[in-house]
Amino acid sequence: RLLQAMLSWEPSLSRDLEALDLIPSLTASPQSYTDFIYRNIDYRYLKSAEGSERGIGYLYFPVRNLVTLATSEEAIQRTIDRLFEQRR
Repeated sequence: RLLQAMLSWEPSLSRDLEALDLIPSLTASPQSYTDFIYRNIDYRYLKSAEGSERGIGYLYFPVRNLVTLATSEEAIQRTIDRLFEQRR
């Protein structure tokens, strides 16, 4: 159910987080997010139209039952690395 909730939030996710001023203004449709896999963890990411490395993405880390939002693909991948390191 969590994944379904995140998927339904995608069209307004960036607009809902604009007040935090962490990400550029992004327009999203459900098709504009892209699926990626890093270290066998799926995440979805929406790139900024300006070509910058910023955007918004999220992942669900099932081992710890966590949802994480990040403003760059690099931040998502570093978060996954850290979550795996903490499992040891």
